Amino acid sequence: MKDENKEQAKEFYKKGQELFNKNKHEDAIEYFNKAIELNPNYIHAYNNRGLSKYILDNYEEAIEDFDKAIELKPNLLSAYYYRGNVKCDLEEYENAIIDYTKCIELKPDFIINAYFQRAGAKYALGEYEEAIEDYNKTIELRQSDAMAYYGRGNTNIKLENYQEAINDFNKVIELKPRYIEAYHSRAYANAYLENYKEAIIDFDKCIQLGKNEPDYYYGRGNAYLYSENYYNAIKDFDKAIELDNNYVEAYNSRADAKYNLKQFDEAIEDLNKAIELDAFNCYLYNNRGLIKNELKNYKEAIEDYNKSIELNPFYPNPYFNRGDSKYNLEEYKDALMDYNKCIELDNSYTEAYKKIEDIKNKLENK
Repeated sequence: MKDENKEQAKEFYKKGQELFNKNKHEDAIEYFNKAIELNPNYIHAYNNRGLSKYILDNYEEAIEDFDKAIELKPNLLSAYYYRGNVKCDLEEYENAIIDYTKCIELKPDFIINAYFQRAGAKYALGEYEEAIEDYNKTIELRQSDAMAYYGRGNTNIKLENYQEAINDFNKVIELKPRYIEAYHSRAYANAYLENYKEAIIDFDKCIQLGKNEPDYYYGRGNAYLYSENYYNAIKDFDKAIELDNNYVEAYNSRADAKYNLKQFDEAIEDLNKAIELDAFNCYLYNNRGLIKNELKNYKEAIEDYNKSIELNPFYPNPYFNRGDSKYNLEEYKDALMDYNKCIELDNSYTEAYKKIEDIKNKLENK
């Protein structure tokens, strides 16, 4: 290559970098193109053009540029790292992990973000224990990384390590006191531990910081629901639905609160609306069947349980509940079949065993 071409390529690259730093990525790409045209082996021009394309969501071309940069310089850390990020955005998590691992192999204690990003990819694949290890390493190398604690907290929730999750969210809040999602996640961790009072306090904080987000009212409503504070629960579900009138889960939970208050007709109205919005949700039909059974509309209840089973044949509850409706209709043999099916799907369903014994006694005494 002529020296003048090499120098001109450097000038184009420098101009592209200036535009990159100003977030003018389309213009930056034009100058990186010119630099590459003059110097087809210009490693950093490929790498930075790839990064501009990544920022512009042009993922496939970004990968091509990172591939070329790596071909020219196989130990180029940043190309592996950013190619990993692109692959994460494309949900190609296994391939992303390979790239982050290569970063770590090249410089294990320098590329801290590679541990963090690899943890996220492992989380997405359900590899929670391995994700925890990477979050631990991130925190070891950067102890004030709030997002690493947050990621580890959410991973601990997946592993049902709820107290450890709360400890992580406490640390996030210590580092970032206005980070709403940490309060939100901590609220759910507390709810899983049945610490409903603490969960409500965290949802209060979410509402204070985040204003009118329907999820916060829905979450707090469920904390009230499980605390058997049904009137406050309904108020929160009302607010969630006011903010999002297609919020299926809020209609379902409000129906649950109304059911517990014996407001059966209103509960059915909520479930009708939920089913209108999500006609393939097996849980909604099961729940509506419960209310119809309570109203002694046993045949209609059975129709709902039938639909629930049709949508999910491996869900034990509608078999048990259909057994109850058949029991109430004195169809004992059919009820027995449903209770047995329930136990086949979940052998810890103690109520089903009790009902089977009850039916056997009835049939023996006939």
